[in-house]
Amino acid sequence: MGKWTLFGLGVIVLIIVIAVTVGRARETTRVNRLIDGLIDRGAVLDVSVVDFNSNLGLPPPVSRYFKHVLANDQKLIEILKMHQSGMLRTSTNTDTWSPFTAEQVVVPPATGFIWNAKVEMPLGTHVRVLDSYSAGVGAGRVSLLSAVVIASDSGESELNSASLQRYLAEAVW
Repeated sequence: MGKWTLFGLGVIVLIIVIAVTVGRARETTRVNRLIDGLIDRGAVLDVSVVDFNSNLGLPPPVSRYFKHVLANDQKLIEILKMHQSGMLRTSTNTDTWSPFTAEQVVVPPATGFIWNAKVEMPLGTHVRVLDSYSAGVGAGRVSLLSAVVIASDSGESELNSASLQRYLAEAVW
C-alpha cells in the first residue's frame, strides 16, 4: 500500500471522526435546549400545594386516588429527573435485547417529558433515542452514534396522542 493511499485513508478517518464529534455536539446541544425549554415552561406556571378543599372538578376515582397518595398542603413536584438502565428490544421481529441507559426529565407543571436514551448496538456502536412531549407535541428522534439522525418525527396526531398517553401512564410514579 502506497503512502498516498495511507494518507488518503487517514484523511477519511479524520473526516469521519470530526463529523461524528460535531454531530454529537449538535445533538447534545439540541437535547439540552429541549430540557431547558421544558423547565422554563414549567417555571412560569403556578406550582403550588395540594388543596383538597378546592373544587378541581376531578372524577371521584381520581379524587380518591389523590387523597390516598398525596397529603393536603403537600408541595407539588416541579421537576423530576430519573436515571434508568436496562435491556431494550429494538424490534418485535427479533429476540435480541440491547443494554441501554437513559435520563428522563419530567416537568408536571408544563405537562411534558424528555427521555434521552443510549442503546448499545453491535461493534461498539450505539443509537441515541430521544422521545419527548412538550406543549402538546410529541416527538421522536433516533441518531446513530449520537451524531447522525436516522429517523425523526414530530407533531403527527398519532405521535402526539401516544406521547400524551405515555406521560399520563407514567404520571402515577
